[in-house]
Amino acid sequence: MQKAAHEISTRDEFCTFGTFVVDNVRKVKPINQILAKCQITNMLMDLQIKEMETCERQRIMTESPENSAGIFNSDS
Repeated sequence: MQKAAHEISTRDEFCTFGTFVVDNVRKVKPINQILAKCQITNMLMDLQIKEMETCERQRIMTESPENSAGIFNSDS
C-alpha cells in the first residue's frame, strides 16, 4: 500500500500523458497500433535529431569565432 502511494506521488505530467497515449493506442485495431507506435517513435527521433543538430551548430559557432568572423569580413 505504501509503495502504491509513493508511485502515485512521483508521477509527473509525462507519466500521465504516457498513460493517456497507451490507453488510446490500446483502443484501436492492431494495424493502427503498429502505425501509431511507428509514427510516435519517428516523431520523437526527428525531434532528438533536430536538437542534436541545433546543439552542434551552437557548439561550432561558440568554439570557432574565425568561422563567424569570416562572414562579416568581406575582402572582395
